[in-house]
Amino acid sequence: MADEFAVTEEAIDDDRYVIAVRGTVNLFTSARLRGTLLAAIEAGHDRLVVDLCETTFMDSSGMAALLSARKRMARHPDGVIVVACTNADMMRAFEVAELQQLLRFEPTRDAALGALGEPPS
Repeated sequence: MADEFAVTEEAIDDDRYVIAVRGTVNLFTSARLRGTLLAAIEAGHDRLVVDLCETTFMDSSGMAALLSARKRMARHPDGVIVVACTNADMMRAFEVAELQQLLRFEPTRDAALGALGEPPS
């Protein structure tokens, strides 16, 4: 099934870590996303890309998971989260929720990985 929810993790190098999400993030799947994000941060991954390029839908519970990760990452002085998202409908939802004021968004996974090396704007 193309819309089946899945979360994968990948260490790119010593500094950069990617959590990729596929399918629908909703009330039933957001707890797994939140748990994966928080566990990665607690494990010391403080340069994190959340790859939503294969995510088809995210409701407010998914957005809350992203905000929980942002809050936890604030404990790491040099920690940064960059979200990769190509879905125009999801980007509009993020804009309406004003998440772009709290998280950095990039249009591709590669751009998000590159942004981890840049100072915050």
